[in-house]
Order: sequence, then structure tokens, then C-alpha cells
Amino acid sequence: MSIVIRFVKEGQVQETLVAMPTTKSLDAEAITILANLNDRGIDLQKMLSECYNGASVMSIKKGGVQKKIREKLGKVIPYVPYLNHQLHLVIEHTVGENSDIKRFFGTCNKLYNFATFVVLLCRLYMTVPNFSVCWSDVGLAI
Repeated sequence: MSIVIRFVKEGQVQETLVAMPTTKSLDAEAITILANLNDRGIDLQKMLSECYNGASVMSIKKGGVQKKIREKLGKVIPYVPYLNHQLHLVIEHTVGENSDIKRFFGTCNKLYNFATFVVLLCRLYMTVPNFSVCWSDVGLAI
């Protein structure tokens, strides 16, 4: 599970990953969204809405996390379904069914990883004294 907050700062909408907590069970009691937000000093009274990926334990009004948040804050917080997650799952499944598309995106992912790794090596090379790179081993490291 990940907890992301979206807020407006200086007129710009921003999104920040707050936490990626783990739980031993997936019931509404075990999901510690409010505790994670409280621990980071986020004022929960300013919460305007909540958005989940559609899992029933999250959005059920009678016993899910949505109800727990309402009880804890003493006010109704509108729930907005997070349909992008469902769209992502559909696209991921569709891509996985076609071997040519799967190979294409796999190659794109490898190129991205390689480029990211090279940028990291260049930054290390520029900042760490006596750092050297054996470029023939870069492919093995990826």
C-alpha cells in the first residue's frame, strides 16, 4: 500500500508519496492511513477528499477505511474512486497478452534503466574523488 497526498502550494497542485506502510492483514482496522499522516504532522482537519483504488476494504461505507476516517475525524470526507488504477490494470493485462508489445515495452524499460544508471554513474564520477567507471561492466550491472 502507498499513501500519497495531493495538495495546493503557492497555487500549484503537488503530489507527494508520504509512506508505504506494511500490514499483517488487510482489514480496515489494520490499515493505518491516519496514523501515518498524523506521524508526519499533516493536519487531518484540512482533508477534503479520499481516493482509493477500488478495493472494498478501503471504500465500503459501513466498515471500510472510509468509515474509519469519518469516525476518527467526526465529519464526512467525500470518497472519489481512483479509476486510473483500474485503467492501468487493463492496459497492463492487454500489453501482457501481446508478445510484440510486451517485448517493445520491455526494451523501452531496459533502455530507461540503462540511461538512468548512466546518469547516476556520471553524477558519481563528477562528485566522488577518484571514482572511475569500467564501461564494459555497465551492461553487466544493469
